[in-house]
Amino acid sequence: MVTQIQILGTKIDLFEDENINVIDSVVDIKDISKNTNAFTRNFTVPASRINNKLFKHWYDANLNNSFDARKKQEAIILLDGIVFKEGFVQLTKVNVEKGRATSYSINFSGRITGIKKALGELTIKDLDLSAYDHSYDSNTVKIGLVSGLFNGDLVYTPIVKKQYYVQDAGEDENTDKLRNISYVAGSDNGIDWSDMRPSLKLLPIIEAIEVKTGITFSRDFFITEEFSNLFLWLNNSSDTALKGKSITTDFDSKDSRSKMDLSTNIATFNIIPDDNIQDEYKGFFEVTPKAGFGSVPYTMKMYQNGEVRWTKYIASGNGNNEDLFVWFSESGDPETIEVYFEVESAEDFEYSAEFENREEGIGGVLRKGKAYSSSNVITAEFGAQNEVPDIKLIDFLKGLFNMFKLVVIPTGDDEYYINTIEGYYAQGGIYDVTKYVDFEKIDINKGTMYNQISFKFQEPATIANILFNKQNDRYFGDEEYIVREVPSDPNSEQIDGGAYELELPFEQVLFEKLSDNTDNIASTVVYGRVTDEAGEATTTKPLIHYVANSERGTNTKQIGFLNSDNTSVMINRYNVPIHANSLTSPSYSTTFSADQNVFSNIFMSNNLYSNHYKAYIDSIFNIKKREYKYKAYLPLRIITKLNLNDLIKIKGDYYRINKYSYNVLTGETELDLINFFGDLEIGQTIPRSSGVNTGYESKTINVSVYNLEGSTITKVGYDNYDTTWMDFSTTGLPADVLQLDFEANNLNNLTRSMYLDIAGKVNTTRITIRQTGKILTVDSNTVTVDSNLITTDNGNTDN
Repeated sequence: MVTQIQILGTKIDLFEDENINVIDSVVDIKDISKNTNAFTRNFTVPASRINNKLFKHWYDANLNNSFDARKKQEAIILLDGIVFKEGFVQLTKVNVEKGRATSYSINFSGRITGIKKALGELTIKDLDLSAYDHSYDSNTVKIGLVSGLFNGDLVYTPIVKKQYYVQDAGEDENTDKLRNISYVAGSDNGIDWSDMRPSLKLLPIIEAIEVKTGITFSRDFFITEEFSNLFLWLNNSSDTALKGKSITTDFDSKDSRSKMDLSTNIATFNIIPDDNIQDEYKGFFEVTPKAGFGSVPYTMKMYQNGEVRWTKYIASGNGNNEDLFVWFSESGDPETIEVYFEVESAEDFEYSAEFENREEGIGGVLRKGKAYSSSNVITAEFGAQNEVPDIKLIDFLKGLFNMFKLVVIPTGDDEYYINTIEGYYAQGGIYDVTKYVDFEKIDINKGTMYNQISFKFQEPATIANILFNKQNDRYFGDEEYIVREVPSDPNSEQIDGGAYELELPFEQVLFEKLSDNTDNIASTVVYGRVTDEAGEATTTKPLIHYVANSERGTNTKQIGFLNSDNTSVMINRYNVPIHANSLTSPSYSTTFSADQNVFSNIFMSNNLYSNHYKAYIDSIFNIKKREYKYKAYLPLRIITKLNLNDLIKIKGDYYRINKYSYNVLTGETELDLINFFGDLEIGQTIPRSSGVNTGYESKTINVSVYNLEGSTITKVGYDNYDTTWMDFSTTGLPADVLQLDFEANNLNNLTRSMYLDIAGKVNTTRITIRQTGKILTVDSNTVTVDSNLITTDNGNTDN
């Protein structure tokens, strides 16, 4: 067998007797959070002519060497001309004997390290999310709350930095910390439009990462219902006021002594201090709100050589002029200073401005110049890029990978396969390697074990979750798994082992369901309160949540929406922030624990732990679990095609690959295997969820069905009902993704159902499909029928 290693396209020389072991693993028993990657331990290559040319005699620091040992270089390992592994090589040291270089020490890592290399120190703020910028006004926010913006990719929900309550009767108390959102005609109750910040779907963020870095992620998991309906709340501070839009003040006239350049709106000061005269450079920037904008909050900012030097926040100008006193130089050294001004506001704002520059010398001699700005207009806008949470992209992605226990596998240059571990394993094959195994010596051990595994989010800053911890001795969403000698007996002893903690970089806000403060009857209103125990607005680590659009009938407690003109209108539907993908029968949740769905009070048994970790943990901590170490000499037709999701068959027994080490020079393979406890009928067609429940709207939902490829799918009507309202497709999708297309269900509060029977290569399985009907909202509980039209009170109702 001929082994080649190419670095940056150059075939390097190898020592004939050097062991080069490539180690590949998908999940390491010693760290359940790890994802797949191939790597080698350090190995040496000779300081030959070819290798010296490649590494450019890096050992000689006196040379103007262009080889950068600080970073990893593209590399490929070939076996008899067949690509075995692709990735990166890094030079670690040069071995020198008697003043002469003899060898270079290098190591190899798989392409998964390319993700970290591409992301570097980038944060979410570095992504271009400008496609989701929008006018920030009451009308736009109401559309985002009632339905959504940008085809539903961005929504507003009542996640707010104050306490909400509902109270049909009694005295209202609407303050900066408290608000009654019950609809009462003629009152100023209701959800204040300026209380809310939007949430953006995670998939557009993934797409923005791909555009920014050139990375491509497969859609095996990212387009499924579980992920594609998740949102990230766009908020990064405890400020209750939106940061707003900032514009450079445009000056249109000046006098002869003004330093302002009207074409650039920059004032330039060429300071040349004199031994006898030290000038002081200062000035005033004055803003005058236009009529009708006197109460709008705004911030004045002065920039000196591109950096913010002075700011002044005006909470409410009341139409008065406001001055920002500034000075420009304190060093006393010759310098050129460039100055310009910005005004920032989160609301629509119009103003005029003046800038007076002053130079005051010895004896009080004052030289002044003025520039004038007659009109500047700020249009209120929500800038998504300004409001995203502060988190590095690498930490954000690692958080998602660990949240769903995703497998990440390089498939090409900057291309990565992303899927759940169950989905990855379901796509594997079987290799019988019995005749290639050396049975002279086999190691069988229990491996490193944990007796306690905890799944945690970031410690919460919000009051509801803090109180939840005081009552339950854990935070909402966290889970702890205890491995006991008798799994069914919670009082039995824990097995021997250590503790392992998996902590995500995200935070859980415990959403709350409101009760009427007057009659204590529960409403159907759910909101998120982002305040601390003192009732003060706070901030959270990145908050990921689901959204359900809830329609409200006339027999429920009605809520209002407060427009910018302080008038309240009734809203009969709104976007509910929730922890699960459904209000009533969720298949997925954002929690590791089986806590209650606050909307329905039903425990979320389908959660991150049960969906993504339980089966894996149950198998590795099974009392029959063993870790086997075999030596084998696998032929190239196997070793170059072996994937970490394949099952290994040895003498009739089946094993999962924990990891393997392959010596590229000797051909020896060390197999680290775990006995397989799954169904030996490999290739079964298995849906991730046995049921799909959706609302009345027309929509497309993608669901995972393992080993779907080649299956025959048949629609079966429930009790022989019609099945034309939903269709399915697999065209242009990843192999295990099934697309469901729903028509709108306008039947009054009537759920319709059907089954999908999926006949795969090995078995037939069934998915239950349910779609709820539309709740008709009416005035005074009366439906007036005239030519099939339903009339409502349009004066008070927004649908």
